[in-house]
Amino acid sequence: MKTNKSLDDLTIFSEVMRCKSYSRAAEVAGVSKSHVSKSVARLEHNLGVHLFERHSRRMSATLVAEELYNQINDNLNHIDRTLNDIRSAQSILKGKLRITTAGEYGETVITQKSIAFMQQYPDVEIDIVFSNEILDLVDNRIDIAIRTGPLPDSDLIARAIAYRRLTVVCSPQYAQTYGLPKSPADLTDHQCLIGSTNQWGFQVDGKHRYFKMYGKWQSNNGNSLTIAATSGLGLAQLPETYTQKHLQNGSLIECLNQYQLAKSPVWAVFQKRSAASAIIRKYIDLLAQEQHQT
Repeated sequence: MKTNKSLDDLTIFSEVMRCKSYSRAAEVAGVSKSHVSKSVARLEHNLGVHLFERHSRRMSATLVAEELYNQINDNLNHIDRTLNDIRSAQSILKGKLRITTAGEYGETVITQKSIAFMQQYPDVEIDIVFSNEILDLVDNRIDIAIRTGPLPDSDLIARAIAYRRLTVVCSPQYAQTYGLPKSPADLTDHQCLIGSTNQWGFQVDGKHRYFKMYGKWQSNNGNSLTIAATSGLGLAQLPETYTQKHLQNGSLIECLNQYQLAKSPVWAVFQKRSAASAIIRKYIDLLAQEQHQT
């Protein structure tokens, strides 16, 4: 006997006892009379007793039905009140949400989603901390951290909210002057624009491999690297959030596509004790809607 069906059957039974009528109970519950009849029959079958005596023009409750009704009525009312309290708490969210993020994804998607969240829940306060460093959630009073790539083992909970693809790009002018690399190994002969790491990942012979890059330009800011790439300074490995519009207008071109890694997740990371927080759950649900490709 499934719990949700049992609870539904008990609720219908309780309504029949109050209304003294299948038809009236169906009206109050907003279901068909046949639904009420099937629900009561299922409850009788599961309990192995008759709950109602059917007569030609009326019905009457058995002693078992009276006893059952007296036992469950207060409990059902308590459950109903509790569910209503939970619904009310969910619809009126209050509190402050402190989020850490970085890069173009944070500046666009996280910002836009946070604005939408505040518009939906006006009593919520949002504090977005932009940082390329991996901030400790406890020390910095962070509720949610937006992170990419492999996550270290920890007691934190992580939920994928999007997926991103890294591409190697350069300007058409650079390609015309220096040519394009045919494999990751050829990058040693090129000017590489270094981001927050000089390790670039590729898929080579079915394996995930990292190559150490060298170059005269280094920046931990994605927009800075993108501008340098469109200016012809060299090759950069960047998420599509930075490069998509430039690829579309022709100011950047892709290379080494056959060596690209599979899309990797963007994570919303939070503490275990925050898992029951309605404001955190609803915010992450909003982030996870329409999984963004970044």
